[in-house]
Amino acid sequence: RVYMKKILLCLCLLFGYSMANDKDGFFLGAEIGISEVRVAASANGGSGKVELSAPMYGFKAGYRYFFSDLIGLQGYISFKDSFVGIDSSFNIANVKLQGNGSSHFMPIMANADIIFDFYKTQNYSFDAIVGVGLGFAILNDYSLIGNINTSHSAFYSDARVGIGTSYDNNRLGLVVSFPITQATKKVDGIEYKIKQNYAVALTYDYKF
Repeated sequence: RVYMKKILLCLCLLFGYSMANDKDGFFLGAEIGISEVRVAASANGGSGKVELSAPMYGFKAGYRYFFSDLIGLQGYISFKDSFVGIDSSFNIANVKLQGNGSSHFMPIMANADIIFDFYKTQNYSFDAIVGVGLGFAILNDYSLIGNINTSHSAFYSDARVGIGTSYDNNRLGLVVSFPITQATKKVDGIEYKIKQNYAVALTYDYKF
């Protein structure tokens, strides 16, 4: 009887590992959503800020590994682009900026997410994630900073939470991210601090 219990325990452990191992693998993903880009500027004792809603899209590629049937970790590289159309003029840090073009705020990040696979049915599973990203943000400026065509980059990091559902190798999710740091750049004597106040995105991943 003792041997039988040991055999059954081994079979249960192997079965649990096989279920978890089926979820491991490389994945590619895409996302689309909306974000709010905040630009704060200061110069010569003056300061100001502007917040602009921006459509967003992105791509990611990485690897997902489950330590058990419930908890996993995914690491991936991501690229996002929040593109802001400007069609009016405004003042920031006592400098008049003429909005007649567009700007792109593009974080490029290395990310790590913890996955909690908290509920399963026969065909579907439901999960929650929490994670952080580190990298840098590029601002391709066609109207926002200095009203000239320039490109700036600076260190950037963010955090995220989300929920998702998986079926076979497909996963749909809803993710909300927010900044930990902001990209800081000085142009023509004006210091700019740029970040995404938030980003909300629908995501799709395919695991190979």
